[in-house]
Amino acid sequence: MRRSILFASPRSRQHRGVAERERPKGLLRFLFRVPPLLYRLGLAGPAGRTMLLLVTRGRRSGKRRYSGLNYAEDGATVYVMSGYGPRTDWYRNLVADPRVEVRIGRRRWRAVAKTVTEPALRGHGIALLLETAQRQGPPRWLRPLFARLGLDYDAELATLDRGAANMPLVALTPH
Repeated sequence: MRRSILFASPRSRQHRGVAERERPKGLLRFLFRVPPLLYRLGLAGPAGRTMLLLVTRGRRSGKRRYSGLNYAEDGATVYVMSGYGPRTDWYRNLVADPRVEVRIGRRRWRAVAKTVTEPALRGHGIALLLETAQRQGPPRWLRPLFARLGLDYDAELATLDRGAANMPLVALTPH
């Protein structure tokens, strides 16, 4: 069954009237943790072509938190989107403290994160992310495996194409 972030499904829940899907579990959760691990081990070469490492401060703990995210670049601005909605930990961390560190491959810089709400800029950022995601997503041969684990990449692209209404879009600009 395809799951959409925009519409309630058996594995989604309502939060403040917005359908959000549940956090990944099991093997999918493990796979989401691999890119940050590669970055931290200095093996970011392959991961850096498709994912960045976002380093935030924990909103309660104050500890450094690492998240691997798909991204799109537009000059000095980098766009990322919270595919699991506004309750995603990395998003809540950067809302609490917008000073972040960004790593793409071997490049590393400090940035300020800002949620994009202006409709024209949001549309531009989403279009860039969609174009980038279509080029950089998991290899076609891996997508059926991800779908069986609960992440249908092609359905995710369709959701993004429909407007991604409840997914926060964040612009990361150099500090």
